[in-house]
Amino acid sequence: MKITDRKNERFFAVMTYVIFFVEIGICGLVMLLGLPEKVLNTIELIVSAPMAWSSFFVLMLWAKKLYPEMTRKEFIKNAFSDKLSIKWIIISVCISFAVYIVSLGILITVSGKSIGQLFNKEFALNPLMFLLVLVSGPLGEELGWRGYYLTSKAKRYSVLKASLITGLVWSFWHLPLWFLRGGNGIDLLIYILAFIVQTTSQTVVFGYIYTKHRNLVYTILIHTFDNFLAGTLVVDATSRMASAFYIIQAAVYVIAALVTILIYKKSEITKIQPE
Repeated sequence: MKITDRKNERFFAVMTYVIFFVEIGICGLVMLLGLPEKVLNTIELIVSAPMAWSSFFVLMLWAKKLYPEMTRKEFIKNAFSDKLSIKWIIISVCISFAVYIVSLGILITVSGKSIGQLFNKEFALNPLMFLLVLVSGPLGEELGWRGYYLTSKAKRYSVLKASLITGLVWSFWHLPLWFLRGGNGIDLLIYILAFIVQTTSQTVVFGYIYTKHRNLVYTILIHTFDNFLAGTLVVDATSRMASAFYIIQAAVYVIAALVTILIYKKSEITKIQPE
């Protein structure tokens, strides 16, 4: 059974990478057609959501292989099995805001910039942008990477080890986006390293919360607000200012992960028991 689980996890990861990379490639070919900017922007909005749902597509297409003991409906229901807690909804949102506020506060201090110079009020107050962030990332990613991949890993390993592995594999799934954002040299290297550290630390937080409170709503909320709040930062994505923010936020998320580990250290749940 363990060998089968490992093979299925590898299959899931490889196919999720393949589908995502193919979608990125198609977008690149469309951009080479020389279409008007407005048309390209429209196409980007249309295809950005499906790209983030590559892990979900794998789960649905190869359901009988990946979780033969459940139907697709049962699998999804199982990922949201625990009753929602208002307390944990609030905690989930607060985690994202705390990381962002601390990171932004440090950036303001070290850069000498005012919050008005760094905060994109138009983006932050646009509810459609929040909805776009939700459907173009967290909703599609969480069911695959936490609902399936991390859950499967946590049946054999500790939650910490399963989260670290998942975080690294999930980080490198974003590889094409690292280079599409622009930038080069040391700034690109800083961004990549900070991204890997933050994403892996983020997954540790997700892993413990989801293992203890079996409902993906909490990780979806944290993931959504993390992405949305990052969009409120008004800096050139390839600038030194952006690099500074990436480093700061990665460091803050490492602290958040360590705090999460300490909080759950005495918990009776250290891994997910095989069904």
